[in-house]
Amino acid sequence: TLHPFFRVAADANPAVKVLCAQFEERTQNEKDALYYHFTWCQKDGDDDDDGESFDPSFDTSYFILFCREAYTSADAVKIHLANGKSSIIILNHKANHH
Repeated sequence: TLHPFFRVAADANPAVKVLCAQFEERTQNEKDALYYHFTWCQKDGDDDDDGESFDPSFDTSYFILFCREAYTSADAVKIHLANGKSSIIILNHKANHH
């Protein structure tokens, strides 16, 4: 399993969510990919979306995007990395250049 994470500028959220859905769809066709999915931590540090934060000093200028993925072998990871190389470059750009 792999668990990469990304720090994403808060105002890039809509564009990044679209990219994540595209990445998940692309990965569904990869041989030996067991799962691949993104989740994110709400920018206020609270995941119930009620608008209240447990930490008023929490930095609201970004959120954390987590990727959870698993493969049957190292070869399957290599295939995934080759398939997603340009996608990660795009994600990095969208996440940090708003």
